[in-house]
Amino acid sequence: MANGNSSASAEVPSPGRLRRFFRFLFRSLVLVSLLGGGLAAATFVLMFCWGFAQRGGDGNYFLAGLIPAIMLGTAAAWRWLPRERAPRRAFLYAAFAFILFQSSYSFLSTAWHPGTRAFDIDLTRSVYRFRDDSKQEFDEAGIARIAGYLRHLHHSVRVIGCTQLSDALGMRLPASYEWFAQVGFARHEFTDSVDHFVNFLKNDRIDYLLVPEPLNPRFNCRNQTVLMDTVAWLEQNPHVTALRDEGYVLYDLSGLR
Repeated sequence: MANGNSSASAEVPSPGRLRRFFRFLFRSLVLVSLLGGGLAAATFVLMFCWGFAQRGGDGNYFLAGLIPAIMLGTAAAWRWLPRERAPRRAFLYAAFAFILFQSSYSFLSTAWHPGTRAFDIDLTRSVYRFRDDSKQEFDEAGIARIAGYLRHLHHSVRVIGCTQLSDALGMRLPASYEWFAQVGFARHEFTDSVDHFVNFLKNDRIDYLLVPEPLNPRFNCRNQTVLMDTVAWLEQNPHVTALRDEGYVLYDLSGLR
């Protein structure tokens, strides 16, 4: 009996150990709350108090602050709600509707059309397939030499260009790439004339301009008049150098600054 009691008592955590555990848990929650609150505060400062050279851009990076703000705000609202069942039930219904509506975006493609790609259980595919597929597409498009040049630079560069497959080919390049037509769609005043486009390249410190070779049989950008007129101007500029590949030309714009 003595042995049984001693083993049973040994399995029960001591009050001191429980206090240390709950103290650690409380400190962890406080630390997480402080970090999340700081991240949310920094995000709101960037959103409302920070000026940028150009308006616009992708706001997905604000999610890093909005997510902890939503979580902390939800926890605070639940704590401040009255103890009655009706307001708490209404709060849960509203939260469920919010989650359901937001999660529905998971079934929208980047082109804002419903649907997702087929379920993929190909476990034999290599994790390096994207790299291999990109290399194959670069070879087929005649841009492999330019891709290799950008890959061996010591820093990530900014590239504005016009490539086949909309911006899909350019997005595979080892650089921060933006499609010329997308720039014009977001800020038409940047691409409505050669002077405005060149000023945009200078002011935003764009490193390179990528366009197809004039005799590229697969793709051309002749419908982008301002872009091709800018290319003609760059060809006459002694401060601009060009790297020519089989299908594309990469213009180094560092001489314009």
